[in-house]
Amino acid sequence: MPASYSVSRELQRRLMMARKTAYQTIRPQRHQSCLFVAGMQRSGTNMVMDVLEESVNTQVFHETDPRAFSDYELLDHDVLHALVEKSRAGTVVFKALLESDLIPNLLQEFAPARAIWPVRDYRDVVNSAKRSFPHLKRTIQRVVMEPGDYWQSRGISEETHEILRELYADDLSIEESAALFWFARNRLYFEKKMHENKNILLTRYEDLVTRPREVFPEIFDFAGIPFHNKHANRVHAGSIARYPKPVLRNSISAVCEDLSLLFKGRTRKLGAVI
Repeated sequence: MPASYSVSRELQRRLMMARKTAYQTIRPQRHQSCLFVAGMQRSGTNMVMDVLEESVNTQVFHETDPRAFSDYELLDHDVLHALVEKSRAGTVVFKALLESDLIPNLLQEFAPARAIWPVRDYRDVVNSAKRSFPHLKRTIQRVVMEPGDYWQSRGISEETHEILRELYADDLSIEESAALFWFARNRLYFEKKMHENKNILLTRYEDLVTRPREVFPEIFDFAGIPFHNKHANRVHAGSIARYPKPVLRNSISAVCEDLSLLFKGRTRKLGAVI
């Protein structure tokens, strides 16, 4: 991507944020709800956050914002409540990838609140994650060997840990490590009964980028935010199957495929992925 293009995008964003701040200063909105964007890294969560930020009805806190985050983790609830109380937007949006296992608790703590869980084909996530997170092999090794209360392991059930232990091998590739992490993080959606929670919306990355003017209005409506077609102007499908499918051993592909089917509603229960 040319540097000039990145500079242009940043200038456009700054202008958009300046107009938005001015609008909310002149016409402050009554706070209506909080919205959390959860799920697995490299699943389109930044895209969702960026599209939500286009609305004058939102204040969006990205994971790099020191007002709400430290090292990508949300700060204490008292700090977040203060940000919500101070906001002039009708909907305050927080990214909550590292807190995905805690989404049901966050919805109660910040009620009225809702959450969006984007899910993306595991093969595309693997191809993207291996470029962004080169230490995933060490991450999976730690989750398997040293389960604890750190975010990568927190909330994962003993059942999932047992599956990871069975699939783990010292010679795992970075691609296989990324696939197992995709499996563990997205399985939380079902283990924590989020599929039964009317305040949590599952959305598929592939639908978002191929049908943005159909799917994003559903997200905005779910969040109680007016949608305009211009909000999704920069969404495109260029990242679908952009690279060759990763090479994974059959046992790892199998659990990822089964979980994918569960997300598509083609299996009836979580036990089907075992």
